[in-house]
Amino acid sequence: MKLTVLHLSDIHIRGTSDLIFNFPKEIAATAFEAARESDACMILVTGDITYGGQKGEYKAAERLLRSIRSAIVAEGVPFIDIIVAPGNHDCALLPINNARIALIQKIVAEPELATDDTFIETCTKPLDAFFRFQKTITQTKPTEAHKLWMEYELAVRGKVVRFSAINAAWMSRIPEKQGDLIFPLGLFQEIIAQPCSLRIALLHHPLNWYAQSTYHPLRKGLRSHANVVLSGHEHLTASGATNEALVGENLIFEAAALQPDSKDEAAGFSVLAIDLEDSSISELRYEIIANKISQRGDPIFHSLSPTRGQDATREITDEFQRYLRDPGGNFKHPEKVNIEIDDLFVYPELLTTSDEHQEEPSIQADVVFSKNHVGEHILFIGDDKAGKSTLLLRGFRDFHRRGLLPLFMKGNEFSSRSTLELGKRIQKNAEYQYVTHDTFTRAPKEKRIALLDDVDREKWLRLFEWVFRSIVTGRFGKVTAHFG
Repeated sequence: MKLTVLHLSDIHIRGTSDLIFNFPKEIAATAFEAARESDACMILVTGDITYGGQKGEYKAAERLLRSIRSAIVAEGVPFIDIIVAPGNHDCALLPINNARIALIQKIVAEPELATDDTFIETCTKPLDAFFRFQKTITQTKPTEAHKLWMEYELAVRGKVVRFSAINAAWMSRIPEKQGDLIFPLGLFQEIIAQPCSLRIALLHHPLNWYAQSTYHPLRKGLRSHANVVLSGHEHLTASGATNEALVGENLIFEAAALQPDSKDEAAGFSVLAIDLEDSSISELRYEIIANKISQRGDPIFHSLSPTRGQDATREITDEFQRYLRDPGGNFKHPEKVNIEIDDLFVYPELLTTSDEHQEEPSIQADVVFSKNHVGEHILFIGDDKAGKSTLLLRGFRDFHRRGLLPLFMKGNEFSSRSTLELGKRIQKNAEYQYVTHDTFTRAPKEKRIALLDDVDREKWLRLFEWVFRSIVTGRFGKVTAHFG
């Protein structure tokens, strides 16, 4: 799988009269060669998109980024999207909110308060315009959405790439003081530890801007779980590998400012060509001088190392990935070549029938999939065309994202009581769905989840005892099914 990344940072947009609006097609053109050879292209922006976090500035930013995106789309790239993380300039900090400043000072003195929802809500208020912009500019729906962390997933050719957009600017002030930033990584430990083929983390401030209470856990978390870390803020281009014994190795890419404050600074950006098959990254650096974009030096080649959190044996086959992404119809969109189920799917609200949920008769489907139900089983009942199969396939991805090993099977595969035949069908499905199918068959029962699609109601009732004796108690820690 090949991925092209156009890394932009510190654009400091005031309006459409900014000089950078002379260059969207030229910026896009620097990614053309790599993007044509890639399975996907991502425009990743590491903060300071605007100058002062104002609504009009975000409107202009949207116009600039969409122009760059459209130029790359015209080259026939299979998939392209934009992911952004905020910087201190993306906060509307004027007029100064003294109550917010007092809270920030309290968090700096007592870092454990950084997990308090009320504190987070108040401190992120200056980013309201950014959050609206973020929701509009990115087409991919986040797998996790929090004001301090947005998680996105891209699955291509049997590989799963995760993008972690980290809000390092939630405590930003005027002036920004180095060493005072706090980030509660503990709130997102389960998210960053989710297995994948590649994780790219985006944050505005490099690690040297964080307080000691944050610096060490954030550094450890990123080196353990992120292959690539992109940042900006300091307006200096730098890259290289960091390696820490017993923690991990990753690649750091720090960006120049695309539109620097000082006329003495050269504007710049980078293009990264990532090849997961070769475990390599080719970095091309560009600068804008005298209204001309030029390549700075020769390509720089980096080796891509796996993180502790990655498990290639859990990779899903290309064919089953296509099945999971299939929207089930011929849909068209003017700005996207291939419409996938992610572009359409919304978790439904479910009515519950178990005694456990008598006080809460309804529950969102994503909440059902997020809980630890080992030893429990779920049955979806609904009308034809209600989307039960689609929901079950989404459950596959949600369970897999959590490090579990789901197996999707059709209900008609349970037409006999032959345990031998059942074993063969389970093996066949594992071979179809997993690149290394032995990983599934050798996994402990509590890691395996059976997803039974389109179960015949009469057969289910007739074979109920055998199903749960032979399938559940012997082979899986959990069964999720629906009646056809």
